[in-house]
Amino acid sequence: MNKRKIEPVSLEGANILPGIFKNFSGKPGQYNPAGRRTFCVELDRATADMMAEEGWNVKQLDPRDEGDEPVPYIQVRARFDNVPPTIYMLTGRNNKKTRITEDTVDLLDSAMIEWADLTITPYAWEMQTKNGPESGITAYLKTMYVKVAQDEFAEKYNDDIPEEVPFN
Repeated sequence: MNKRKIEPVSLEGANILPGIFKNFSGKPGQYNPAGRRTFCVELDRATADMMAEEGWNVKQLDPRDEGDEPVPYIQVRARFDNVPPTIYMLTGRNNKKTRITEDTVDLLDSAMIEWADLTITPYAWEMQTKNGPESGITAYLKTMYVKVAQDEFAEKYNDDIPEEVPFN
């Protein structure tokens, strides 16, 4: 295991992978114990290579079409027990910020995410197994700003319009 200090990684305009790659609610599944909140973020090739060399668990999606390159990505955990991440959801043309908490983070599972700016922190681990020592780096979410796609009626019914209109 590389003993030098591994720095957090910040990604701007990142693609959060949809569908089965998002589990902000921590639903149990075949490969996910109940309560483990995770999501996967796509990496550019240079960042993926740098992170893999440092020991991060960088994976690759197989190409969809012949001639395409594999897509590197990393799974990120969002834990709220020790040091909760700072998460904001950005909506509308003016990117109205809404703070996301442990109680509301599951909203991101069904959100159409356009992009995200985020910082992930490394946690280097080592363990002894029956096959010998193993080690790696787990990615944890520190900060994230998530831009959610606006639907066709969002602007019409935005928060700037009073909820009750007085009758004349």
